[in-house]
Amino acid sequence: MFLADHCLASSTGHHLFYNKALADAAFAEKIDVTVLSAKAFDTSQLAPHNCSPVFATDWRAKPPRFTRRHASLLGLLDAYSLSRFRRALGKAFKKTDWQKGDLIFAQMMTPRHLAAWADWLACLPGPFVPEVFVHVAYEPSRFASHQAFRAAWARLNASRSSDFLRPLTDSSRLVASYRELLDRPVGLLPHVVPSHIFDVPMPATDAVPVFGVLGSPRADKGFPEVAEVILSTARWDSPPRFVVQTGDADEESAPWVEKIIAAKLPHVVIEKNILNKPELYARLFGSVTVFLLPYRLNVYGVRTSGIFCEALASGRVVIPSDGSWMHDKAKQGNISHLSVRERNPRDIEGALRTAVASHRELLVRARSASADYRQEFSASHFVREMLSMCGSGAS
Repeated sequence: MFLADHCLASSTGHHLFYNKALADAAFAEKIDVTVLSAKAFDTSQLAPHNCSPVFATDWRAKPPRFTRRHASLLGLLDAYSLSRFRRALGKAFKKTDWQKGDLIFAQMMTPRHLAAWADWLACLPGPFVPEVFVHVAYEPSRFASHQAFRAAWARLNASRSSDFLRPLTDSSRLVASYRELLDRPVGLLPHVVPSHIFDVPMPATDAVPVFGVLGSPRADKGFPEVAEVILSTARWDSPPRFVVQTGDADEESAPWVEKIIAAKLPHVVIEKNILNKPELYARLFGSVTVFLLPYRLNVYGVRTSGIFCEALASGRVVIPSDGSWMHDKAKQGNISHLSVRERNPRDIEGALRTAVASHRELLVRARSASADYRQEFSASHFVREMLSMCGSGAS
């Protein structure tokens, strides 16, 4: 099995822990695993698993500032990145002697990445080709309007390898849209929570409320609205405690980070560092009882979130945005009916007050639902379900 993640470039973010969890689960099933990462990645961090750093920097993912308002320049960057990614796939598998039953799980598909995988698979000569599971989670409209993707997808559909590309998503809201877009079945497999999160103790039902805002501060995660509310709690008679990560903020959130740091509020714990060691992140995560997730719907209306899934699996309360997939998922588990309208600080403040007043009841619900979520979001469940979806492997 190959796990291909072009975003695995460092220990920052969830990519390292996600791939290690999957590699460990596959190894437990007696499957040999090789992880394909970005060239910048330190492969020793995935030991004892094999890791091959093959993917060059994707300039379209983080374009230079001067290109961001010029569609023609962004188009050139997209074409350049697609070409480099296509070449990287060719080199990575050039000497691979494919056998029946071989499998690839390719993550973080944008239109250019899926176009490259489609072209690569369409050109494989056989007699055997691997089954390529591709993870799709972005807005389907991005694919429908991408000419290079549409052309590559047509070439794949005309090839003998077409049936060996199998889309997967972790959001039930995306299944039908991608099925229509790609004109093939789309599998539903949940997000994978890293194993070190399962080791974090659940909060006691009589714990003091602590609200968490973890991950890089970004506008699409509603950080400006949350920050505004946190600053306003300085006027409360008894403000609740907050834990806030402030590293690697985006352009819209950076001024709010500066305001929170400058305020020096005694009830706000600030973590300025990007926590790239599991034990450090787990310690910070474990100090939180309620996670604030008022994500904006233009990005997260149909998508899931790693922190959201981690919170559900560890018996913690979540406050997502109304109308989001995360809100549906939380209601499904009956762990919390707290939610807020996106971009609405007043709603967030109201949810804070309700969560403080009903903290014990909310934690009891969250703890009771956590066992099912731990199973659903486990890497072993993901690997076994993906293996069960495999076909014959013969062309």
